[in-house]
Amino acid sequence: MRPFSGPGKRGKARTPCPEEIIDRMLPVFDAASQLRAYKRELRRLEDLSGEFFAIAKRDKNHESGHLVARLNERICAMRGFSPVNVRMDPLTVEVAQQPSRHERIRAAIMALTSPSGQQPDDGNGQSVPPDTEPSH
Repeated sequence: MRPFSGPGKRGKARTPCPEEIIDRMLPVFDAASQLRAYKRELRRLEDLSGEFFAIAKRDKNHESGHLVARLNERICAMRGFSPVNVRMDPLTVEVAQQPSRHERIRAAIMALTSPSGQQPDDGNGQSVPPDTEPSH
């Protein structure tokens, strides 16, 4: 008979770490389950927003109204809508409305080279609309 050599000497069994145990117990988190979880969370936020909206309207509660606005921002962000914070510079807008330098040079060349009565083309075989035709 062999003497007892103590636990773990022969076939040491590895104890799984808590993360491995949790991973085995949870369902696979693939794209379909991720989409379902995302939609579920979006629905929860919308339900919560509806409840606080009713409280804000009924009780004229400013804190509930603020919470509804914050929840609405979160819902919009999750759906892909984001606030557009674009500040237009008036000079940039004015410059954008004027023809580009290339267009002005092209118009000047076309005015010199095209015989009167013929519509110039845009270089691609298409005639230029009458409102963009250079004047003689």
